[in-house]
Amino acid sequence: MKEEYKVEIRRDVGNVRALFTGRLDAMSAENVQKTFESLIDEGKRVIIADLTNVSYISSAGIRAFLFIQKKLRVVSGEI
Repeated sequence: MKEEYKVEIRRDVGNVRALFTGRLDAMSAENVQKTFESLIDEGKRVIIADLTNVSYISSAGIRAFLFIQKKLRVVSGEI
């Protein structure tokens, strides 16, 4: 049985936490990237990625995180 991918966004003062569940693979990597891009567009600069409940990360999932890190560096942010 395939684990369902989901992300929950929790907003704190000064930062935001993205809690991921399931598999971060080629099928979910685009959603990961879009989630972070929308947070960056909102002006968030410190984003915490909680991967505690992630069972697998593929190279596509890692690539999404690297892409977002590059975007955040440009605006003096971090993941």
